[in-house]
Amino acid sequence: MFVDLVGSTELSQRLDPEDMREVIRAYQIAVSGEITHYEGRVAKLMGDGVLAYFGWPQAHEDDAERAVRSGMAAAAATARLTAPGGQPLAARIGIATGLVVVGDLVGEGSAQEEAVVGDTPNLAARLQALAEPGSVVVADGTQRLVAGLFDMVDLGHRELKGFAKPFRSWRIVSETAAESRFEARQDIVTPIVGRDQELEFLVDQWHRACAGDGRVVLLSGEPGIGKSRIIAAMVDRLSAGTPARLRYFCSPYHINSALPRGRAGRAGGWTGSQRQHRHQARQAGGPAPRDRSGRGGSNSAVGDTAVDRHDRPILVDQAATVSPKGPYFGRPRPTN
Repeated sequence: MFVDLVGSTELSQRLDPEDMREVIRAYQIAVSGEITHYEGRVAKLMGDGVLAYFGWPQAHEDDAERAVRSGMAAAAATARLTAPGGQPLAARIGIATGLVVVGDLVGEGSAQEEAVVGDTPNLAARLQALAEPGSVVVADGTQRLVAGLFDMVDLGHRELKGFAKPFRSWRIVSETAAESRFEARQDIVTPIVGRDQELEFLVDQWHRACAGDGRVVLLSGEPGIGKSRIIAAMVDRLSAGTPARLRYFCSPYHINSALPRGRAGRAGGWTGSQRQHRHQARQAGGPAPRDRSGRGGSNSAVGDTAVDRHDRPILVDQAATVSPKGPYFGRPRPTN
């Protein structure tokens, strides 16, 4: 990811060097903070430019998504800054995905840095030049990895300086309004194969819960093995009974926050139907449920809590991301 401060040359000609230093420092701190929050690596601070890596030295299964979220957050953080005189600042962000060789130390003393070999950083730098102030532009390879999670505008194929062929690029608009992260990522739902026994077990536990014998099921497995797909198939089988469904998603991006703000109406927040169920749960005398956003990880829990005012059983579907440091069920993680 490459971030550039818009209009920095004009600012440097207008401002005193000490004032310009404070502007650049505030901008670098704001952008670096958002990169670190999403566990990216700030590789270089080049005055008004910031180069960051996602996927090295710490890799995640969702590094492309982390880069996009970090870019959107960096643009918003920069927009909250002002130059002396009250002029608002803005940043342009470019993101590209590809293979590089990274890690060799070059230079000496304070100039020492980890060299990166490959055209991906150059592509990210060229893409940020295409971005409007305050926007994020991603390469086609990155778009394929985050499709369904963000609303994007196709910018078509563009000629980029230093590249022999034109590259297709996309401008990030916002997060999508998908009801769940699983659904946002599944353009085509694959058929269930070899899971009849597990499905029958889940349906049986549901019927027992409906009969008054409370049940909680923990579905555990490695990321990507198909836990969310099994739950989706179970809900399809129960669709005839029209259960009221409550979903809870924990978020690896808000590990120190009990309830992230500003998530309503998106994949990580309340949808209209969920808000209705929240109101119904209150009328039924139960606690108002809260929704958490995030990625499905190694555990999913399915169970029941109560019935709503229409005497429909409530199905609770929870997902938690599990890392070597433990599951993110809203449990604060120690900080330095």
